[in-house]
Amino acid sequence: MMTNRRSQYRLGTTTKISVTLPDRTVPIEVENRNISWGGALFMSADPAICDHEKIRLTFPWTGDQSFSAEAKVMRYERLADGQFAVAVRFSCLSPLDQSRLVKLLKLLAAQEKVARSEPIDPIAETLDLTVTDDQEMRERLRQISEGRLSLTTFGAYRTDQSLRLNLSGSQRYPNLYLRARVVSQEILTFPFSNQQDLVKLELDFEHPEEDLREIATLLDT
Repeated sequence: MMTNRRSQYRLGTTTKISVTLPDRTVPIEVENRNISWGGALFMSADPAICDHEKIRLTFPWTGDQSFSAEAKVMRYERLADGQFAVAVRFSCLSPLDQSRLVKLLKLLAAQEKVARSEPIDPIAETLDLTVTDDQEMRERLRQISEGRLSLTTFGAYRTDQSLRLNLSGSQRYPNLYLRARVVSQEILTFPFSNQQDLVKLELDFEHPEEDLREIATLLDT
């Protein structure tokens, strides 16, 4: 079986979901086996999924509603019964879909905590960025609206790691909770210093471009 390479906690859930391929209009029904902040693992009998790098997953939600995530196929394995185990990484969610994903993860985590009698945190590692200066906040928002953010933090992350970025601190602007992926990092060392190393991070965002551009409208307030 495939090696567990994810950094977020996987939560088991056996449910039918839909996979839409770029060159098909009719979705493929598959069986999801687990899900995390970062992605999912599902079973499919259709080998066409394995021929695509980018796909869209749609999960059932309350009532007749659903939520979707664009995803990247990371790896797959053909099993003895002829089915394919496909591991994907979420690459783009709308803010609403992300909210529903988080609620689902917390619900599954609560159920698993009862079964295991141990605490479970299903959400990705959080990076808190507090900005109290309005001019600096405007610069942060401008960068985010363009799809990338540069910042300096204490401690290193993993390159390609997906984080939950909490941007807050200004009374003039609302708090933002965004999916961010570490695309590069540089450790800034200071000789003859006992302080923790600073790390320069470059982040991309896992949201649709139109949602990121909408953040730019905050700059006019």
